[in-house]
Amino acid sequence: MASISKRGKRWRVVWREQGAKGPRSVQYCSTKPEAVELAKRVEAERAAKRPVKRLALITWAELVERLALSRERAGRGVQHIEHSTSALKRLGERHGWDHAIDVGPDDVDGLGAYHRRAVRAALRYAQVLGQEVHPRVLGLLSPPPARKRPQALLNAAAVKSLVARAAKTHPANGAIAHLIATYGHRAMSLVGIDGSALDGDHLTLPLKNGDTHRHPLLPISVAILKALRPKAGVPMFVGHLGRAWASGSEFATWWSHQIADGPGQGILDLRRYAITRLLESCSHDAKTVASITGHRTPSLLLNVYARTTETRQRSALAGLSGTKWHQDNT
Repeated sequence: MASISKRGKRWRVVWREQGAKGPRSVQYCSTKPEAVELAKRVEAERAAKRPVKRLALITWAELVERLALSRERAGRGVQHIEHSTSALKRLGERHGWDHAIDVGPDDVDGLGAYHRRAVRAALRYAQVLGQEVHPRVLGLLSPPPARKRPQALLNAAAVKSLVARAAKTHPANGAIAHLIATYGHRAMSLVGIDGSALDGDHLTLPLKNGDTHRHPLLPISVAILKALRPKAGVPMFVGHLGRAWASGSEFATWWSHQIADGPGQGILDLRRYAITRLLESCSHDAKTVASITGHRTPSLLLNVYARTTETRQRSALAGLSGTKWHQDNT
């Protein structure tokens, strides 16, 4: 890229003729506008000389099929893949999209939230494949910045009701919900384990980095897991669909559509409830809680999941009332 710098009363433009290792060329101009114009002209000439890589156009239907295949390889839920694929194909037929470049600003203006996310994912994947996309469409499809609302902590009655509702669909679904709400486990770690993870009253779960963490269970948890009759090499949680969950995101999606009554009752809210309760019972010993939940660093546990409660606030103020500082300032 041509660079512009001032040398005394003149402006110098420097560029290389043939890539980063080619001979350097220098030219001086009397004013800055002349130097800027020269730099633009040099860049235009260099761009015209660059070889253009011609990529074969991919039809919209083929793009959707490739996207579905990539999601399947990434372990996304089967139901989500099928629903998204059919929705994208219907949109392409309705608007007459033959290629990704055919998706224009007017086409995406009236789309709903779900279809906007699906089309945005398809167009981003098209860019990965080297396809041309309308320069304004992705900007129009970008979601507005989310308003940060206070994340209220679930109470014990609400958590008990949600876990019971999941258990009605299948005992394995209730067991997953119980473990998440009691120990703050990741759904992704739970859905992939088999019977060998349960060793007496201890449970061994995988971490994100490939390691494992092992911790003791409460008697009620041991009874729930043993009732499923887990065996080594056999998936521990075979849900109401008659098969093991493909991923934790598939379980979370099912939970949000079938179990949660509204916002603030998702899987992360169950984890937040469990971690906050564990911190209260461990006198805020984040290191011990992290060894149970599987967090590698207590800081992530505290910053993302832990929430304060009125009970903890009153406890802190009650402890302050007996200190010498409080007596001296009252």
